[in-house]
Amino acid sequence: MEQNISKVFNADQITAMGRKSTQGMEFGPATIKDGLILKMKCGTSAYEYLRKKFPYPSARTLQRHSRHIEFKSGILEEVFDMLLLQIRYKKEQELDCALAMEEMAIIPSRRTDPSTKEPIGDVTLQSHSGTANKALVFVLGGISTRWKQAVAYYFTRAKAEGEASDAVGKELAGIVLDIVQRAEAIGLRVHSVTSDMGSENRAMWRHLGLYCNRYGCRFSIPHPTRQGDSLCFIPDVPHVFKSMKRMLVVNGVITLPADIVREENLPSDKVYARHLHDLINAEGKFQLKVAPRLTEESLQPKGRFAPMKVGVSRSFINRRTGTGLQLLALDKQDPPYITTAWFVNHVNRWFDLMTSRLRAVALSRSNENAYKNAISHLEKNIRVFTGMKVGEPPQWKPVQTGVIMATNSILHIQDVLLNKRLDNKFSFLLTSRFSQDFLENLFSSVRARQVYRTRLPLKTF
Repeated sequence: MEQNISKVFNADQITAMGRKSTQGMEFGPATIKDGLILKMKCGTSAYEYLRKKFPYPSARTLQRHSRHIEFKSGILEEVFDMLLLQIRYKKEQELDCALAMEEMAIIPSRRTDPSTKEPIGDVTLQSHSGTANKALVFVLGGISTRWKQAVAYYFTRAKAEGEASDAVGKELAGIVLDIVQRAEAIGLRVHSVTSDMGSENRAMWRHLGLYCNRYGCRFSIPHPTRQGDSLCFIPDVPHVFKSMKRMLVVNGVITLPADIVREENLPSDKVYARHLHDLINAEGKFQLKVAPRLTEESLQPKGRFAPMKVGVSRSFINRRTGTGLQLLALDKQDPPYITTAWFVNHVNRWFDLMTSRLRAVALSRSNENAYKNAISHLEKNIRVFTGMKVGEPPQWKPVQTGVIMATNSILHIQDVLLNKRLDNKFSFLLTSRFSQDFLENLFSSVRARQVYRTRLPLKTF
């Protein structure tokens, strides 16, 4: 019995089992290391629950033993050392991961870091200057299982323009490639880099030779460490989806490609924003509505934060809106409504496939027909957004770039993980793992520490 226990617990833990309390107990380095790894893998709440059942050091003890770790702005080198300790406990598929980067607003201030006794508050990105009002965070997140780890952060300021933006793009590209190389060096496999479509991120894409327009799309670069593989760059799909509603409402009309109109047997090639207003007015007199979430407020949300919510765009692009437009076409005997309904349903299906969180809607070869239909839909969506014309006169929109780059990237990654990989193939792929969701969750947990969830004080960050 004692031999079996010693295989699981260290000697000091076995000693602690014979005591009424672990208070005042001095744990050895091996137990401290095990506790740190366990806390990183399962989180604070789960770790405290396990402490009620098994003898592990308190969270405060772990903090005291890890306070020598430096968390200065930049790439967190000692965090990679801690990740290296975790890798031995991960399954092979858990090593596949994605990198996400995003900025968080902070209150500009200058103060002294109590741990390093050094002043902080100024920007630390070399291509920026002044007092920081944002923090740019880089986080690695698992693809097959949920895990995340912040690996770098920088204090930044407002967006640069012109040459300054190009300088930031070059610096960001260097940081991203450095993080990917460090992650690969400890055994992780980084498949993608996800960001929003801000001007500095697009400058990074340009520096790396990435582009997307009506005539072609380059969405990946040769992998910096794995010969023959690619590193994909993905515009965050929820961000692109939120911009899609604004694109239609502001421009008023979208002209679909002629081949798509023929293929889908559509009555016209025009998608009109006014059709949505017509649906709202038609259902206004009824208490029971086919599309109850579609309102004038959802088309033109007021306030600063409402347009940032995915739910506002979801109230516009969903199956109920598509069904309502189809019924309106029958009621008015006006076929062009069918084209707008088709576009709403098509984009709704694309968003579901690109942000799948459940195995039932994940990309998987277990149901071959469903898999082929999903891939066909994503490929068709690339054709739609490549050939469509927005507004009058028509212009190429950033949303088109975002949709095409993101869809191409997901198609490439799923082909590698589901088809081409010889060992440790994925049985299914949850595409939501390639969004910024795990990074946004980290931001939410940080913001939860303050009463007013607006910009974060520098001390809290």
